[in-house]
Amino acid sequence: MAIGRYEANAEEFIDQLVRLHRARWAGQGVLTDLAQAFHRQVLPRLAANDLARCWLIEIGGAVVGAYYGFHHRGRAYAYLGGFDPAYAEESPGAILIGRAIAEAAREGAREFDFLRGRESYKYGWGAVDRWTAQRVWIRSLPP
Repeated sequence: MAIGRYEANAEEFIDQLVRLHRARWAGQGVLTDLAQAFHRQVLPRLAANDLARCWLIEIGGAVVGAYYGFHHRGRAYAYLGGFDPAYAEESPGAILIGRAIAEAAREGAREFDFLRGRESYKYGWGAVDRWTAQRVWIRSLPP
């Protein structure tokens, strides 16, 4: 088993992430063609500014898991991942999240944010819900 960082090779990383995310979510994931194009364009900039965290895990020479996250101002953000369902028993997603949490702590992160979504695996890592709200104030124009 090998885990490596891939910020420097954005194209290869996005290719693997798309493949694994689609495999995990049976084609129902969030990586539309537009989203892929966006990430292919911005990932090199994020990496150049040390904001992106891209990890791939290999088992037996096959890439079986991907983790895409961010780190900024003492916070780590788990954005997106995927894994090959054929390797579900080896838990490549959990291994990658564990690595991401450990590396975030090593880099000084005070918080690891799983972002939105109430997927059960997040609570296994100790996540707690934090609700956000938005208020919009509209000033009425005089008649």
